[in-house]
Amino acid sequence: MDQPESAYTPTLATAARAITAARIDDFADRWANLDPSNSETVKKLRVATRRLRAAWAAFKPLYPRRKSVKRLHHQLRELTTILGATRDAAVLRQRLDDWAAAKRTRPALAPLREQLAQQETAAQAALIAALDRLDRATLVSDARKKLLDTLPLVAGSAEWDTASGDVPVTLAALPLLRTRFAEEQAARTAALETLDAVSLHNERLAVKRLRYSLELFAAYFAPTAPTIALLKNLQTQLGDLHDCDVLISMVAAAQAEQPALGEAHARLEQRRAALLKQHVAYRRKIDKAAWSALTNAWQALLDRQLSPTAAELEQATDLPIEDWPHARQVQRLALSLFDQLAATFRLDARDRAILAHAALLHDAGMVDGPRHHHLLSYKLIHKAKLPGLDKREREIAAQVARYHRRDLPAAEHPAYAALPAEQQAQVSRLAALLRIADGLDYEHDGAARALVASCDEGSISVTVSGAAESEITRARVKSGLVAPAFGYAVRIVAA
Repeated sequence: MDQPESAYTPTLATAARAITAARIDDFADRWANLDPSNSETVKKLRVATRRLRAAWAAFKPLYPRRKSVKRLHHQLRELTTILGATRDAAVLRQRLDDWAAAKRTRPALAPLREQLAQQETAAQAALIAALDRLDRATLVSDARKKLLDTLPLVAGSAEWDTASGDVPVTLAALPLLRTRFAEEQAARTAALETLDAVSLHNERLAVKRLRYSLELFAAYFAPTAPTIALLKNLQTQLGDLHDCDVLISMVAAAQAEQPALGEAHARLEQRRAALLKQHVAYRRKIDKAAWSALTNAWQALLDRQLSPTAAELEQATDLPIEDWPHARQVQRLALSLFDQLAATFRLDARDRAILAHAALLHDAGMVDGPRHHHLLSYKLIHKAKLPGLDKREREIAAQVARYHRRDLPAAEHPAYAALPAEQQAQVSRLAALLRIADGLDYEHDGAARALVASCDEGSISVTVSGAAESEITRARVKSGLVAPAFGYAVRIVAA
């Protein structure tokens, strides 16, 4: 499927602001039109709340002070839970009438219907109380203040992850979408193998997460609309199956004391079999046609990171880079560390430019194989004409790349020894950051999504989201240059 992407490609920070603003507006509108006794308006506010939470989760690395959002996050989660309880009770009562009730089963079902009605009444009362306590105007104002107004757009701010924010949204979104597609594929495979309630429920959750993630970036990827349409159908089918499984469980639990529920139980099992047959047939049909074509189109987009952008080619000049995704990931992580530590250690814009080149080109020497490739990287960068760097800065960038692995800078290394003490310190500091970043992509899988770095009482703390345990371990192993370079110990942990 050959469809062009949107011609306008903003940075992640710009896109995050637009998407978050739209999500807050939708949330405010749905709340304004809420009728707690109307399950459809309850559903719409629940979906809007989930979409707002999905935006916060996707753009979390961009926020400078995430703890300030913690209370808001808890409030939104609480609201989602209460809205869900309100709608679920109403839907289950209606499903019970539609699927299990008949002239002969209606009397036996009366206690269950009454139980669900009481649950619905209690849930509506809890919702009304929560709405009064949370207050729409206050919560919407807090969302704008904490999710929108604190989202910086000025590159170079020392308080936020500019290395993530400056990336085009069509590149920045790829790791999240790749994860969501992989989750959906794994859940689908498990569900089709077992067809049990737990696996089908997990598939429903994976489909929902993929849909919400795609909706965030719908304006920037052409295949989004038809993909979401299929996901909606799957979500509806799997939701019906989940409701049926819940009702079967309820009826089975009550059947021990009410044997007359046996016929209702049988009717629900028949309904489940019909729903399951319909879902499996639809799943297999789209897997052979529409879904297959769409996933092929998405795979081409998700693999696009294998090729460099025009800006990256210009930055690399004619130096060889065999693994662009790894080079890009290491550069992003290294600059993220830099941006969060720059103010504390008085690192400036020229340091950042040097590190950006060194990180992108650190594996240039792999052109002759992995053995001693760091030494060849030094030679290649030393001879190159890198845009934006003068001769002195190019030498520093070459040495930073040279020290991304193996030996630490030492007086017995002639090139390093020839540098003035100030430039030696510069090499050590930038190389220390590069070594950690390189370790965090040890598997070359791009799994590390974000990191938070801070300094406190003589120690640098780095908390990493998404990286494998082997990558956290490798980063720790490679962090030995931090103490001599910065005079601080370093602690690297998974989020």
